[in-house]
Amino acid sequence: MSAAGGASAPAPAPAPAPSPAPAPASATGGRYNGRNNRRRNGNQDNNGSNNARFVPKLSTIESLVSSSENKGQDFTKFQKSIHHHALTTFKNSKDVSKAILEFVDPHAELRQEKPNLTSIRDENNLHPVAPPSSESESEKFVRESENADKQEMAKMQYSTQLKLNGERQRDLNQNLTILWATIMGQCSPALQEEVKVH
Repeated sequence: MSAAGGASAPAPAPAPAPSPAPAPASATGGRYNGRNNRRRNGNQDNNGSNNARFVPKLSTIESLVSSSENKGQDFTKFQKSIHHHALTTFKNSKDVSKAILEFVDPHAELRQEKPNLTSIRDENNLHPVAPPSSESESEKFVRESENADKQEMAKMQYSTQLKLNGERQRDLNQNLTILWATIMGQCSPALQEEVKVH
């Protein structure tokens, strides 16, 4: 009450309460959002692996996949491309060519072509001349000299062809090893597993 006896002055209004501080993201939806982000990233990773395509080792050769991966693939395209690769990169590729196109054993083919003296004499008319019923000493000398020359030529040709046959055999073994590795490099992982099983 005032000194003059008048009415009392109104009491001051209370101060407003402070607003609560915003909750941190981890206390509200942060944990939920984190789970969503991880789930979303996981789906992207899975989709990436599902969409990953098999890449063959050589782009110039057709690839091969299992029938479950592609039932409509054309094997002849692969066959032609691997044959072209062999002809242009392998030494003595003729021998491995039949293995690719005709599915025959190239070793058997090469063994049939192994040289022998009889065939060389037949092909080059190098058989010795038998002595006639009568001949002079000079004629005998000429005949025997010619026979000796023919025999020497046949032996030289036989040695040369035998060496070439050995080189072809060596190249064939190497080519077949490279060919198998090349074929497997063009196969999808699923087809490689099928080949290993069989």
